[in-house]
Amino acid sequence: MIRDRGLTALFVFRFGYTSCIGVIWCFLPLFADTEFGLSGSSTGFLVMLGVFISGMLHLPMGYASDRINKGLMVVSGGILCCFGMGMLTLSDSYMDLVAAVSVFGLGGGISMPSIMGLAVIKGDEKNAMAQVMAIVTMAHSLCMMIGSMVAGFAMDYLNLRFAFPCGMGIMAMATLVFLFCYCSNSR
Repeated sequence: MIRDRGLTALFVFRFGYTSCIGVIWCFLPLFADTEFGLSGSSTGFLVMLGVFISGMLHLPMGYASDRINKGLMVVSGGILCCFGMGMLTLSDSYMDLVAAVSVFGLGGGISMPSIMGLAVIKGDEKNAMAQVMAIVTMAHSLCMMIGSMVAGFAMDYLNLRFAFPCGMGIMAMATLVFLFCYCSNSR
């Protein structure tokens, strides 16, 4: 199972996406407080907004994913997530933060239904649905911690603002690995 490129693509993309979530959930509140002096409710709104947008898009994007190329949707969502993380780095106002988190949520809402659809297809193909779902879920669990740790090191040794480019770099690498593995697996 581990040597399957399609499964590697799913694992790595979920790894990258969830790492970014870990970075946002851990460092956005700190960033919002230290850089902008935002209240707890404003910060809570920011953290919740990306999850809300992503969640609201899951149903329509799941419908679209059943009719459009799933790989294209994953890559498109990954690119939007990268932009969202980059926008966080460049934010100068509360509205910049709102826009950045919204773009990140949009990327997740576009890509995650396709990732889960590809996981179901892979599980059916391998006749190992539970195993495939466990691997994809493991990526999710591991990466909340890894994304937060990497961003924490960036914050400690560089600057708080550098937590977000770390997430963007992880997401960009994950999107490229997904593209390479998915395309080579589709042949």
